[in-house]
Amino acid sequence: MLRTVSEYLDAWRDGRRVYIGSELVQKVTTHWAFRNTARSFANLYDRTNNYHQVAEVVCKPLGAGPFQMPADSSVLSYPRLRETFETYWSVVSTSAVERFKFIRLAWDYFGSQLASRHSQYERFDAGPQFVNALYNFFNCPWNERRDPINATVADMTEPELKVSLGAAE
Repeated sequence: MLRTVSEYLDAWRDGRRVYIGSELVQKVTTHWAFRNTARSFANLYDRTNNYHQVAEVVCKPLGAGPFQMPADSSVLSYPRLRETFETYWSVVSTSAVERFKFIRLAWDYFGSQLASRHSQYERFDAGPQFVNALYNFFNCPWNERRDPINATVADMTEPELKVSLGAAE
């Protein structure tokens, strides 16, 4: 199932508490200090994980259109072929030539791994997803993240344990 950038950002609205100094950040995804970074990560994740699904959704309506179209535009150079092409491929609002251009563009953009390298660029221009995830993991300043948590946990008092023995009390 496709997840949008908005859905990725919504997943970060899970009740976590983030502070800048002593200020509680109400919404991490819209706060001025985090919104651009959050959106960038959501976009990268979306592009590296969902591109093939987007391509599949766009290719389905094309159906066999790209295979039924002429292989190239040379058909337009011959008056009789052009007339036949216009007769069978034009629709009320669009000429056959415009349909040809659109289907060729869609096919080059999404449909053919051999005709277009765009899908590879789109999926991997930021690097493979697992490399991005590992880079973020290894380069995270974990001690800076752990210290406030450890300090908070150390300041916590243990709750008093009450043992109930049933009706004898």
